[in-house]
Amino acid sequence: MKFESAQDRNGSYEFAGFRLDVNARRLLAPGDTAVKLNSRAFDTLAVLVARRGETLTKRFLLEAVWPHVVVGDNNLNQAVAAIRKALGDNDATRRIIQTIPGRGFCFVAEAHAVATAPPSAAQEPASCETIVTVADYF
Repeated sequence: MKFESAQDRNGSYEFAGFRLDVNARRLLAPGDTAVKLNSRAFDTLAVLVARRGETLTKRFLLEAVWPHVVVGDNNLNQAVAAIRKALGDNDATRRIIQTIPGRGFCFVAEAHAVATAPPSAAQEPASCETIVTVADYF
């Protein structure tokens, strides 16, 4: 995923009552309810929020979210549709993401970056070990 700064990659953002934690790959609705988004929709939202207020071309978003993969506009349109559904950004309001005809998409909701606390040792996942057996070679 293509980002401009470390804040974009690891930041947290608040907008329209939602909290997006890019580092933890988590989107929370008001009341801290987890919102499910597939991986590409999450990445698309992260790029849009990080570049809020800018009209991002479809080509830019495709390269940012699907680097080195050939996909069509339909993949991006599906990701944006999933985001809109998850955020309740319906056809009547388009208060969060607007489609700019012939150009791309723009995150239009008021959003601001919020500080994130570094993970404590208690929150860090336990290390995993890989055990290779002789059977793995046959």
